[in-house]
Amino acid sequence: RERFNSVRPVCQSLTSKMLEELSEYEKQRQENIKENERLLLALGLDCQRLTNVASGKQAPIPRSKRRRIVPREGTRRSERVAGLWKPGTFTEQSQESRVSKIRVSQKEDPYDIQIPVQNTGKRKRVIETTEPPSSNSCKAMNVTLSKVSELLGKKIVPEDGQIKRAVMNALSADGAPTFSRMSGIQEWKNCVMLFVNVYGDGYKNVFLKNGKQITWFAQSRQWEGTPVIQRLIYSQGGADENGDEFEATPVLLMCRLEGCAYVCCGTLKYLGHDPDRIPIRFVWELQEFETLNDSQDFKDLVHNCSKLFGKQ
Repeated sequence: RERFNSVRPVCQSLTSKMLEELSEYEKQRQENIKENERLLLALGLDCQRLTNVASGKQAPIPRSKRRRIVPREGTRRSERVAGLWKPGTFTEQSQESRVSKIRVSQKEDPYDIQIPVQNTGKRKRVIETTEPPSSNSCKAMNVTLSKVSELLGKKIVPEDGQIKRAVMNALSADGAPTFSRMSGIQEWKNCVMLFVNVYGDGYKNVFLKNGKQITWFAQSRQWEGTPVIQRLIYSQGGADENGDEFEATPVLLMCRLEGCAYVCCGTLKYLGHDPDRIPIRFVWELQEFETLNDSQDFKDLVHNCSKLFGKQ
């Protein structure tokens, strides 16, 4: 305290010099501080006598350390954590086949096709976790399947420039439906539509056997257990895992060239799918191929697909 009092006059002289260089606001602030000190002294409270100057080093602040947890030998780990599990694997697979995932790449020859294994086991019973579709959603509406044969091999020309909506409206039996314009899979109550654009750098679907078959890839986030994928795999009907019979689901194909309307390519027959690929690859057979082969619009689709992969 004595040392503090000895340097106090020096501090006061420095303060007086600093006040000369301060702004009007700071000068007023200093006057307010002094006035407060005078009031405290009048009350018998001397700040200089009741407080001590802090000295010494500040005590270190304790910090918590993160401990690295090392699992004990034999700790049980799920295949998902270990990176071995693949969604939707209903059949038994070896560990080697689970680890070696085959992703589709542009370098791969899309025509080097081996028909994948067909559906095995029973269709999984789907527990709906979302709200029922609205009444004007395509999921709650039906397609007039008789119109498919009328439009087979023909372009469904839009009137307002919305090419996908033109297809949905033309085949709907219950009026104009609502749907996701960005999705290439459109679920209806009585069928499923696949929309394929036969152009672009990322195009991978190919026509096989001069257009009699086509490969088709599901969306990357979909797996064998996805409800719509289950409908596609078991589109020919059958029984689910509880033995309950379910009806067949017609699968319709719509293809188009860049800047053109969609061509109705009729119904598809499931040949097989490859669950080891991401996304899942299907192989379909065009059931009305003989009729489609007389359509120039369909021939243009097959020809353009071949050009994309340098086959012609």
